[in-house]
Amino acid sequence: MKSCSVVGCIWPVFGTDKNTGFSYCKMHQWRRTDLKRLRPYKKKEEDGSEKWNPVTSFGYTSQTDMFLQLWHDADKENHYKGIYCPFTGKKLDHYKNTKYFWQCFAHILPKGRYTYFRLNPANIRIVEPSFHQVVDQGSLDDRKRHPEWKFDEWDELVLRMKSEYIEFKRDNLLA
Repeated sequence: MKSCSVVGCIWPVFGTDKNTGFSYCKMHQWRRTDLKRLRPYKKKEEDGSEKWNPVTSFGYTSQTDMFLQLWHDADKENHYKGIYCPFTGKKLDHYKNTKYFWQCFAHILPKGRYTYFRLNPANIRIVEPSFHQVVDQGSLDDRKRHPEWKFDEWDELVLRMKSEYIEFKRDNLLA
């Protein structure tokens, strides 16, 4: 019995690539070059337009695009003198192009529970990564370790965004 062409794979062949002649098992079919990739199906309205989606209604289709735009806007707003965390006062420019860059973007309302605001730029704040960790996963003791940080402002922001979320759902007949 013929085995897969991928080095180290011993599974039997499921199909052969017509362009390269390599044989692949079921697990490695994604390597084939002769298969057409299907695009995700988008449901369209009767008039041919796409159906309204509450998540993408804020103008973004991915968090990455939104985060990069928010970073650029914040930098431009400060006349390119640097971005500061509004809750800790620390400068955040040194996080750009590091593994901590994406942790600078905190959802005020968690994107898992408040899915309609996942791509809402008003639901995002650019913050210090350690502040982000404390407000997302920290305890009351973690907050007490940093008395100089403005947790009360963050909590007020959370309450305000919750009321906006409820209003958004009501206005768009989502609940």
